[in-house]
Amino acid sequence: MMKEDIVARKRAEDALQLRERAIESSAHAIIISNVKLSDHLVEYVNRCFPSRLQAIHRVK
Repeated sequence: MMKEDIVARKRAEDALQLRERAIESSAHAIIISNVKLSDHLVEYVNRCFPSRLQAIHRVK
């Protein structure tokens, strides 16, 4: 039983790391906010977000 738990946890961790790498390497700006809070607190932005935000300001 314990070995199966460890294997399942490792698979879940590997899947999570894969998603994290995909989000970080995206050429698109990604922002995650908590819509349950009244101010929609930003919880995460990927590396591309700041450069995309600067590009938007240059266009205006």
